[in-house]
Amino acid sequence: MTPFELAAKFVVPQLRALTAQRLLQRGMSQNEVARRLGVTQPMVRKYSAGAEGALEELAEAGLPREAAMAMADVLADAAERGPWEHAVTMATLVSSLLSGGSLCALHRRLDRGVPQGCSLCGDLLRGGSDAYTEDVANALSILEGDPDAYRLIPEVGMNIAVAPPGASTVEQVVGVPGRVVRIGTRVVALGKPSYGGSTHTAGVALWAGRRWGFPAAAVAARYGDEILKSALGAGMVILEAGADSPRRPDLVVDRGGQGVEPIIYFLGGSASEAVRKALGALHGSGSRPGSYRYL
Repeated sequence: MTPFELAAKFVVPQLRALTAQRLLQRGMSQNEVARRLGVTQPMVRKYSAGAEGALEELAEAGLPREAAMAMADVLADAAERGPWEHAVTMATLVSSLLSGGSLCALHRRLDRGVPQGCSLCGDLLRGGSDAYTEDVANALSILEGDPDAYRLIPEVGMNIAVAPPGASTVEQVVGVPGRVVRIGTRVVALGKPSYGGSTHTAGVALWAGRRWGFPAAAVAARYGDEILKSALGAGMVILEAGADSPRRPDLVVDRGGQGVEPIIYFLGGSASEAVRKALGALHGSGSRPGSYRYL
């Protein structure tokens, strides 16, 4: 059994079942869910009835329950945008699971011919790294190493993006496919840093790069008055979304709107710098004066 056959049997149908359940819970009809997921309407009905069993199967395959549920939310969000977006997100998440070694133990249980030192999936799917993918990977390590970092994760999940010099589209920006989510008090990246791994946060990084120069990084963090107060106390420059500043601010506040979660975007010349600013605001003492710029 190849790694791709393994994923096709033990991961993709189970994630589809959880995604179908999410979409139905959000009020989408079975026919529309079928269209978005590229399956038949009877299959959607079958998926919905087997969602709990799918969670158990994924756990046995090596994917913890909370991580599987977070992936289902990401896939449902993508499906709401369209069938192709769902297909791309599914492919990205499965590739990340394979390249990250999440399914290796299952593969060895089912196929005794798989050598202990096998690195096939990582070699095939990770691709070559560069300074920018390494920067986002390092930023993730910094975030995951802080025991309180989960308090920075928004309800919609976090992303970390860095736009290299010359970037003009989100496909040329490094981000985290599937976003970064909170599982209990842990911070978990649902994918490996890659080009095109983000859309919205990548757009913020592109905007910052065009305005204040490349490379430019952005981290989408939870909005909170205590975080803003702490950032002010640490001397950070805060910019309201839609306003302007002659120099790059440390963070931009997007207060959201009807049905849209407010977000704080921490900016930096690198992903690691932006993450350190976010953690600094989370842990800051609030003892020094800062500056607040309004439109």
